[in-house]
Amino acid sequence: MGLESVASTADPHAYSHVDGRTLAFHQFDPLVANDTHLQPVPALAASWSVENELRWTFNIRPGVRFHNGKELTATDAVYSLCRIAHLPGSGLLGSLQGIASATAKDRLTLVVETDVPAPLLARNLANIAIIASPPGWEGQYHPDGCGTGPWPDGASFDKGQVAGTGPYRLKSFTRNGETTLARFDGYWGEVPAWETVTMLPFPDPGARNRSLVRGMVDLVNQVSAESMAFLSEQSRLRVEASTRARSIFIGVNLSPGTTTGKDGGNPLSDVRVRQAISLAIDRKALSDRLMPGMSGPAYQFMPEGMLGYDPGATSPFNIAQARKLLAEAGFANGFDTTLTAVEPFARVAEGVSRYLAAVGIRVQIRFVRPGEVVDIMSRRDYALVLVSSVPLTGEFSTIAREVFAPMDPASGMGMQNFGGYFNDQMNVLIMKALATTDTEVRGRLLQQITAIGLQDLPFIPLLHVSRAWAMRKDLRFQARADGHTLAQHVRPAE
Repeated sequence: MGLESVASTADPHAYSHVDGRTLAFHQFDPLVANDTHLQPVPALAASWSVENELRWTFNIRPGVRFHNGKELTATDAVYSLCRIAHLPGSGLLGSLQGIASATAKDRLTLVVETDVPAPLLARNLANIAIIASPPGWEGQYHPDGCGTGPWPDGASFDKGQVAGTGPYRLKSFTRNGETTLARFDGYWGEVPAWETVTMLPFPDPGARNRSLVRGMVDLVNQVSAESMAFLSEQSRLRVEASTRARSIFIGVNLSPGTTTGKDGGNPLSDVRVRQAISLAIDRKALSDRLMPGMSGPAYQFMPEGMLGYDPGATSPFNIAQARKLLAEAGFANGFDTTLTAVEPFARVAEGVSRYLAAVGIRVQIRFVRPGEVVDIMSRRDYALVLVSSVPLTGEFSTIAREVFAPMDPASGMGMQNFGGYFNDQMNVLIMKALATTDTEVRGRLLQQITAIGLQDLPFIPLLHVSRAWAMRKDLRFQARADGHTLAQHVRPAE
């Protein structure tokens, strides 16, 4: 498989971005999985139930074995939650939000209790890979700690020394390089069609497409709008696209010194400047010109149909108003700034740059490799950055928790809020939404969060896009809204 980018670590608990999840869910399984449309389905938990909104019982699937022969028990699930709690900086801490305790009631029964109602608990657990616990380990998950380990380190995962229950075992791993997987014939689910899978990084879209056309690989991901027509015309190839669940945003760094204005301050910290940036961009034209058939304008953070979408919310295009706001903020003559983007977003970045130039904002584009974006953002080494996100829970609460809440490594809140945004009213609404079980009420709370977000604009929505894969014509792969490229879902055509 030729992939735009590959994992920088084989540790399934380190990060929550798509490259890490793609590798993780070849080797490991969660208790609850997401189907291709982001709906929760049973995985290692055959079923689950909720009592009094605070007590969840997960019935572990019997007879499942890890790659090392160990039988899966509820203790392995507890151990996996504990390992994340003991992993500093884990991108999955937010998925544990609200869990007060997790206990193995018996070998096949996991009981999870929450501090407050947690309607998204099952969906959040879909992010967490279950790993084998050491022999004799017994413990109970608690946010303040789970007792002693031992806890495997990242190198142990990179060497394939930590057992999972997934359809493949790690054969070899190179950081940001080639990874080889071997089929696990003792897999509890449908046995994959392929004995060996090789993941190869092709950051350059042209090189990635050529690798498929020339038969070097059997499938590629992240097919661009420009490439779709060409690849679709190849007699031996086929293209599959997902729904438009992925959103592209401009992330804004509000920190001092990011972009220097005439008074030495950061212009981007002024909400009028961020509003001007949003007003200066014609999203419909951007979509029609750059990604026809694969995108639509994002006038708010969520695509239509997802909880939190507000039919009345919008992000208008108004050059005159953008210039007026810049003048009010003291930047009538504009200012200089940078926009960081990955190569696949090159045309989007260039389009944004042209729109901002029309209101006097002079943008220098910095292109980086896909795997570098998270590191750049974590170092706050950016002013504006093009990022994309998929709400894995199928609603706005996930993104709100990750990018709008203040960063708190202890609780896992705000782990993608690298720009330093803070709004106390927003924080109260986020916590209330996360604890609201009534879907209709939670939807209204998320719409309020949307309204504040569109006013403050720490992230500026641009486009809602689909993902596309191209493959040999004799293969079938159902495109996934979450962007995972999973070899176990690639099958010979019937």
